[in-house]
Amino acid sequence: MFLIFQLRYRIFKTRLVYIVYIFLYMSERGSSYIEVYTPNEAWRANVPFLYDLLIVRQLSHPCMTAQWTPATTPVEDSRVFINHKLLLGTNNETDNFLMLANVQIPSATALRLLPPDNDELVGSLFDNDPTRFKIQKRIPHPGEVNCIKHMPHFPQYVATKSMNGDIYLFDCNKYPDNSETSSEVPPEARLCGHPGEGYGLSWNPGSAGYLLSCAEDKMIFLWDVKSVVSSNSVLQPIEAFTGHEKGVQDVQWHFFNETVFGSVGDDEKLMLWDTRLSNTISAMQATIALWDLRNMTGKFHVLTSHTDEVLKVQWAPFNEAILATSASDSRINIWNLADLGVEQSADDHLFGPSELFFVHGGHPGEIGDISWNPVEPWTICSVDTDNMVQCWQIADSIRVG
Repeated sequence: MFLIFQLRYRIFKTRLVYIVYIFLYMSERGSSYIEVYTPNEAWRANVPFLYDLLIVRQLSHPCMTAQWTPATTPVEDSRVFINHKLLLGTNNETDNFLMLANVQIPSATALRLLPPDNDELVGSLFDNDPTRFKIQKRIPHPGEVNCIKHMPHFPQYVATKSMNGDIYLFDCNKYPDNSETSSEVPPEARLCGHPGEGYGLSWNPGSAGYLLSCAEDKMIFLWDVKSVVSSNSVLQPIEAFTGHEKGVQDVQWHFFNETVFGSVGDDEKLMLWDTRLSNTISAMQATIALWDLRNMTGKFHVLTSHTDEVLKVQWAPFNEAILATSASDSRINIWNLADLGVEQSADDHLFGPSELFFVHGGHPGEIGDISWNPVEPWTICSVDTDNMVQCWQIADSIRVG
């Protein structure tokens, strides 16, 4: 089958706008990997300007959540590639899994130092070698996986959010590689409280073990998983937060203040909470907007480019001015807030606002999740409703910062 994308690429005097729609062909040899189908040489010539890496794989199960872990290991006998670990959660009607994938990504240092005709670099951009992306572990999961997050302090501990509202805590080190029959090893804990499904999870980056969850029940719960004393424990939340009038869609701890977190809901409200207080510290009507926490009386700026509902927002871990957004329009936008307010010509404006830096159009379906790699800058994993997982790295020659 053909997954049809186009490439539109234009260089302006003041900035670069890259809108990528990639032509891909699924190999007749199976769905374990994707081959690149190039209908014209112009497309082939332009793709290397956009990516240092693009891995596209068709999974056997639908997958709507993904997250990189910080774990890396060297690839044996390679001067270029590093093994990175990627968490995936399936969304299937029958069997479901928490999966750990091994993804080989070229080191940014190697790309800068090695000549372009190096044997390992030639063809590596779209290498069909199955070792470039390989499922390392398949851990049986109770029901569909709506969200997956690893604990920042101990990345082997992974929390998953199921459709029935329960949250499961796994120690991935307890499960063998290349195994699909690990059900005899139960999760470390089951976190109860929500009566129905939800999608938001967030580990506290400052205090190990504190996990927030939100759901369609309008509730936000906080657990302390340090109280787990044995496998298959059942934990109740230590605190509940109420304030939203409709389902809560996402929740996120403040990166620098371990007592503050934010939430957004179907009631079109952005709420800021402090765990030391009994209620919210601020609540504002919200669209897709930027807010200055020092002044919550009005929006700082609104980012406009997506043509459908925005589903995910992820700040880049390597640059506070860079963020990625994904939407139902099957696009992933990369924004550079340092370019806010940069003057544009009439032609420039037709291709988007000044702060729109890069658009990845490589997905045929609605994008379920995006994740910045915490180790390798400018590297993203994205998954969609067509069972597609893509790992891509914006070319060093067009990055900012």
